[in-house]
Amino acid sequence: MAGSMFDYVEAQGVAKGRKETQKEIALEMLRHREPDEKIMRYSRLSRKQIHELKRTLSGEGSPAKDCRKKETGGHRREQR
Repeated sequence: MAGSMFDYVEAQGVAKGRKETQKEIALEMLRHREPDEKIMRYSRLSRKQIHELKRTLSGEGSPAKDCRKKETGGHRREQR
């Protein structure tokens, strides 16, 4: 029985890795402005999944820049 549990966990890990690889492929193709149909064919993601990735790309980098500005807050370090 322990072997079957290991097989199940391993299969779940492989599936998760495959899904991440599919997303990475699609993101790279989106960055190169490939058509949705081509991205769907090579990444094997659905149109809905591709549109979700497009939304994440459109906001890429913006929140991090805002956070850095807020973190520094424009305050100068106290000099001794």
